[in-house]
Amino acid sequence: MMNDRNLMNAKTCIVLLFACAFFPALVIQTADLSGTWEWSGEGYTITLTMNPDGTGKLDEANITYSVQGDRLIVNEEGDNINYRFQLAGDKLTLSEGDLDQPTVFTRKGSSSRKGIGARKATKEEVEITPQADAGIAGNWTIQTQKGMIALDLNADGSGSLAGTPFTWRYEQKILMLSISGQSIMYNVALSGDQLTLSGGDLQQPATFQRKSGLIGTWRSQASETIQLNPDGSILIQDVPYRYELQVNTIRVIGPKGTVDFQYELRGDSMMVTVAGQTQEYRRQGGSGAPQGTGMPSSSNTPGSSSNSNCNLVVLAANITGGCQIRLVTPALCEEIDLTGGQSYEFAWTTDGTNCEPPYTLVISGNPATEMNSRSWQLSTDIEQGITSRGGLVYLTASHLSGLTTDNGIYHWVVSGYYGSHPDSRTFRVKM
Repeated sequence: MMNDRNLMNAKTCIVLLFACAFFPALVIQTADLSGTWEWSGEGYTITLTMNPDGTGKLDEANITYSVQGDRLIVNEEGDNINYRFQLAGDKLTLSEGDLDQPTVFTRKGSSSRKGIGARKATKEEVEITPQADAGIAGNWTIQTQKGMIALDLNADGSGSLAGTPFTWRYEQKILMLSISGQSIMYNVALSGDQLTLSGGDLQQPATFQRKSGLIGTWRSQASETIQLNPDGSILIQDVPYRYELQVNTIRVIGPKGTVDFQYELRGDSMMVTVAGQTQEYRRQGGSGAPQGTGMPSSSNTPGSSSNSNCNLVVLAANITGGCQIRLVTPALCEEIDLTGGQSYEFAWTTDGTNCEPPYTLVISGNPATEMNSRSWQLSTDIEQGITSRGGLVYLTASHLSGLTTDNGIYHWVVSGYYGSHPDSRTFRVKM
């Protein structure tokens, strides 16, 4: 049976299924840190020199060092200080150890106290709080094959990636995210309303657009549609144009000139005025950005809200990192009997591939929306049958409490820690 230890509400885990499209999980590898590195603050500098043979200097003090995974262990006069490091080009970011905040060194070509943190403390460093002034604070989106992903950087140092909360700092063109205890650092290039991230765990640069409240799909009562995309393109009744935003104005640019639309946002309504005529459009959720812990909404697909087709897939497969999860039971559109307090086995296998737990199990009613979904994080438990090669849990009617369906269909899917998952599958319930 699934217990509280294995069945935990994981509000942020399912969004990793989507965020991995541009933020695959961090793979820590041993790095060559040899060279001379320098930190500067308030007119002071700290120089860290690491030779290939494991010796070096911290300012004028002799040190030895070793690299183990993502840890840099510095020995100064017999004292070991264990730092976490992130290497991004010519930037070496150290954290933990004797540091109270991440510290960014720049590769280059004095103090007697031990440790980097001690030296910083004696030099009265002014706290760096660049978030509000850096220009990167705000709401950003990127279009991926899985839909639009939102990156929110709040001026107070909080934020979210596709609904997953984190804290962030921006220093010397390095964006540092802390997500569930993991720190990831990215190089930043900011150009107008474009934010490009590279390095860190990205295999290629990712360019975000500053988000406007207009982004998404809008529909009038006459079924006329307007879709505004973050890349400056717009579809009016599926006809493509370009657009520019001005104060309360959308300027649509076509091959024969421009047309200005006056607009006013009222929550999920947009009042559009053209040639003195005003028409109301309603937001259709067309941004495609997954939010919270639910599956992407199937109600935005024409006809899907009343579609009882057992082959309906509300979350398309995303196979990554060699982890290939296959859903076993319940079978496609199988009716499971949960009457009288009975439970039913939800099982999956990796068919011999290696998938790192914890897994995330998501079950949704129909339509599949954030508010109509439940998710659980399932860690390795051999006695309970959860390993890197698959798992099983038993659900009762209480686990589906609060989920609703307009056609008798429910949806389920399991993902690995790094976001790999198969197509979602439908099932029916007898309760």
